[in-house]
Amino acid sequence: CAGQGERHVSAESTSSMDVERAFVEELGFTHREVVALIGAHVLGKASKVHSGYDGAWVQRNDRFTNDYYVDMLHVPWQRDTETVEPFGERTTWHRFEGMRNMPEIMLQADVDLAFQTTGGWFCSRIGGEFV
Repeated sequence: CAGQGERHVSAESTSSMDVERAFVEELGFTHREVVALIGAHVLGKASKVHSGYDGAWVQRNDRFTNDYYVDMLHVPWQRDTETVEPFGERTTWHRFEGMRNMPEIMLQADVDLAFQTTGGWFCSRIGGEFV
């Protein structure tokens, strides 16, 4: 996508701005420290009943690794959008392999760390090679 690598504070919701406000402005973390904390997505998974999102960020989510960042950049991801009550519209990026979506996910706020896909840019696929 055009603009790959550019950073911006725009996402599906105000989540990126909330992260900036909470961690940088209120808690005094540096942007580098916030990115390190976000890497904790490698552990656990999102639950549709709690957030409207469903899935793990990496295939092996039971150990602390840098797979979250490696996968974000080097694995192909495809955008899906659905309405999930009571949360509203949810954009989920699914790992795309063998011409089908896999269970691993990235949220728009995750994708925004590395790719410009909103704010006038529209991409439905990012990262890795699409074979």
